[in-house]
Amino acid sequence: MNPFRQTEGVTAHRLSASRLLVIVLLFLILGSYAVWKSDRFQSLIHGVSQSRLADALGRPVTFRTVELRVFPPAVRLADVRVGNDPRLSGPLFSAEEVSIGGGVSFVGQELRLGRIRALRPHIALVQFSDGTWNLPPGLTRSAKAGEGGVTLKVASILVQEGVFEFDGRKMAFSGRLEDFAAELNALPGGGYRGGMVAQRATVRVTDSEPIVASLRTRFVLDPERGLTFDDIRLEGPFGTLRASGALENLNNPNAVFAANGDISIEEVQRVFHQNLGFAGRAAFRVRLQIPPAGGFRLAGTLKSARVRADPFTLDDLAATVTATPDTLVAEIVRAGYSGGTASGTFHIGNLGGDPQPMTLALEAGGFSIERFFGDIGLPGTGLSGSGAVSVALRWGAAGILRADGGGTLRLEPGPAASLVHGRFGIPTGGGGPFSVVRGRIGFEGASFRFPQTTIDLTGGLVIGKWQPDFDFKMRSKDFSEVDRIFQNFLAAGGSRPEALGLGGSGEVSGHLGGRWTEPEAVAQVTAEEARYAGVLFGSVRGSVDMRDGAFFFRPLRVYDGDATLSLEGMARYRVIPGRPRFDLSLAANRYPLSRLLEYLDLKFPVDGRVTGSFPVSGTPDALTGGGAITLADATIWGQKFAQMTGSVLFTPGRLGLEDLRASLGQGMLGGRGALSLRDRTFEARLAGDNIPVDAINALASSAKDVSGRLSFQLSGGGSLDRPDLKVTASLADGTFFGHALPEGREPRLEATVAAGVLDAVAEVPSHWSLKAHGDVFGQPARVDVSVDAPDLASFLLMTPFALPAGRGGSVAVEGSLTLPVKSGDLPTGEFRMTRARLDLPERPGVLSTSGVVRMSLANGRLSFQDFQASGEGTELRAGGWMDLAGSPGGMNLTLSGSVDASLLALEFPNLGLSGRLVLDVRAGGTLSAPSLSGSLRVENGKYRLTSLSQIVDDVDATVTLQGSRADLEGISWRPATAGATTSAAKSPF
Repeated sequence: MNPFRQTEGVTAHRLSASRLLVIVLLFLILGSYAVWKSDRFQSLIHGVSQSRLADALGRPVTFRTVELRVFPPAVRLADVRVGNDPRLSGPLFSAEEVSIGGGVSFVGQELRLGRIRALRPHIALVQFSDGTWNLPPGLTRSAKAGEGGVTLKVASILVQEGVFEFDGRKMAFSGRLEDFAAELNALPGGGYRGGMVAQRATVRVTDSEPIVASLRTRFVLDPERGLTFDDIRLEGPFGTLRASGALENLNNPNAVFAANGDISIEEVQRVFHQNLGFAGRAAFRVRLQIPPAGGFRLAGTLKSARVRADPFTLDDLAATVTATPDTLVAEIVRAGYSGGTASGTFHIGNLGGDPQPMTLALEAGGFSIERFFGDIGLPGTGLSGSGAVSVALRWGAAGILRADGGGTLRLEPGPAASLVHGRFGIPTGGGGPFSVVRGRIGFEGASFRFPQTTIDLTGGLVIGKWQPDFDFKMRSKDFSEVDRIFQNFLAAGGSRPEALGLGGSGEVSGHLGGRWTEPEAVAQVTAEEARYAGVLFGSVRGSVDMRDGAFFFRPLRVYDGDATLSLEGMARYRVIPGRPRFDLSLAANRYPLSRLLEYLDLKFPVDGRVTGSFPVSGTPDALTGGGAITLADATIWGQKFAQMTGSVLFTPGRLGLEDLRASLGQGMLGGRGALSLRDRTFEARLAGDNIPVDAINALASSAKDVSGRLSFQLSGGGSLDRPDLKVTASLADGTFFGHALPEGREPRLEATVAAGVLDAVAEVPSHWSLKAHGDVFGQPARVDVSVDAPDLASFLLMTPFALPAGRGGSVAVEGSLTLPVKSGDLPTGEFRMTRARLDLPERPGVLSTSGVVRMSLANGRLSFQDFQASGEGTELRAGGWMDLAGSPGGMNLTLSGSVDASLLALEFPNLGLSGRLVLDVRAGGTLSAPSLSGSLRVENGKYRLTSLSQIVDDVDATVTLQGSRADLEGISWRPATAGATTSAAKSPF
């Protein structure tokens, strides 16, 4: 009986053989995969694979997992590690993942792999000192039967994000590739062709610093022939390098490379530990060979448009270079420097170890002296000329800064022009031999010539520092040339060029050190007609130190005839704010004071020969010091003194004069005063007694007309622009224009100046007074003046005019006077004569003016408007002008009208003429030689002939004036006793 119940609607199906085969195959695959993934099978295959590979390579081989991929067929190994040589630490090879595809077979002693892909591998390849490598024995043994070697054949290899380290200890060549990608494809005859790109490649030759760059290369790897590079490109801080070559015979490699490119010279020096001070870019072409025995051989050429050899710059450099570990030789074919050319040989010994010794032999000519100084930090020295140098140097590990050697220097003068605008051009020649000892260039008696100056030098400069250290002897025909050189060097050092004001001729010897911009010197000076600060001093002898922008006199003595001056202390030639300009002790004997004042930059109208000793320090506007002095042959504000004594006291911003004493003629002068230099104020007290007028220089032009003995007192102070003063003065035994002043008629002066406004009165009380009021410090100064002379005779005693005895009168004038602004100009003014009266004996007021007489003064000419004067029987009209300036003074005056002839009898008692005189006269010429013209007519005159006791009546006559000639015309008269009329023809007289 069927135990299964028949199911309704279900019919049986029959499987075909093909379907059954697929189902069975799928079952086998799934079963095989399950078995493969089982822990037991994985452990079995894992152990078997590692054991077989370790046995084959002779090194431990480990990996974490083995994964089989069907599509596409591949074996994936994770965390693969291959052991290293026992002498080294770390693995030979490690990778995050290795994929092997394209077929894998291991038959006999040959391992065939179709394709290998390694992700993030790390390979450490080392060549030991004996030439062996750290490769596994299984790769280096023969693959012949029975020898245990393995032949590895791979169709292609791809490496991604790898790290490769190479240490060729025998080759003295090592390197490291980081983040590189490489691809190798097998060649038919064996070996591989591949390419590589590395983001960072580090290469080191011998004991050099590493070369870091990016790398691109194409190569062929042949186990028999070695590694051939078709193209290598390195780009990094050192520049760009393009090379090709080969590592022949990997077991005993011989490296041969040809390279060219553009490099950074300073980076190459860093790499090879050669700090030679060169900088710039250079194009090169070299051939490098590293033989199996080690070391290297290099030959090539080098060219550069510009190389900086601190602090110098070489142009158009071309050189050939050969090098081995023992030596490097660079033949400098050509190099340009500062307009000249150079050539020579550079040699480095022991390049494979500590590079030394080094030698340089150089010939250079035609270079600019001024540019050389510019290269050492002093642009624009103005030293114009071309130089030629021959030098040989040798140095060791300490570098060129400690070199030894020697050579010669020759300079040819150039034009008197500087390369820098505003500097003095100084033609420069000379030269001489020099030695170099431990980096110091030394001259022994080298001579350098300028147009007016010669300098002999013994001493030198330190290479790299280029600062002076010389004993020198300088002879100059004109120290102003030395001044120009000094200014040039100050400006070249960055300081403001300030002239020393040197002049004269002589010799200076001593030592120069410090820095070019801050020189320090000790010198002995011998000079004639010497000038300093533009001031003539005379013959100079003494010691001078120079440092910190100042001269120090130890002391300096000056001789000028019988005059001497000694300076000891400091005088600064470079002005530094906040620091004293002077700190000197001066000792003078009859030395010209004006020179000292000019040297101290003090402007006072004082001169003479000073004797005294005193210190002075500070700046021209803030001096401190002083002492007692005697001033002979002095001139102060134009006044001469035979001798003056006193004390000078300087305090910051103030000059004080104390205990001044001086004789002036037979009189004496004394007082004190002070002047504030900052705010231009002063104070003064001065008194004079019995000083002859002719001894006062301000009155020298009037001394021939005025004499007497002047006494005065002056006091005051305040601003120089608006002073306050009080002056009183009197004159004794005075004589004006030959008029002796009677006793009691001596004039007195009282004047005050308040803030520049003058109030002054000169007078003889009850006789006359002269008053002045106005701003005498205005621009222009205007003064109101007035004269009131009730005693005209006394007033005229002060003028060139005078009245005969018994004559008198009075006058009153007022007006305004404008004082001149510039020297040489004349005052101008407008005046009004309000009163003018003439008195004759027994006839007071015989003649007086009518109304106001207006006068004007301009350009030295006093002009009168026409005015009238009248008296008893007299009516006159006058006008014109006269020159008061210059000698002789011209004039043009007119006088017309009638005069009572009896007035002449008052002046000429014996004349005996009466009647009426009619005048029409013009006066020209000069005051000293007048020229008259016009006529004088006598009408109805009466004349007494005293000698004949006769009286002539009815006199009519005309006198014609022509210069110095007078003609009497048409004279007629009637003798009083005869009763007849008589006439006469023209008659000259």
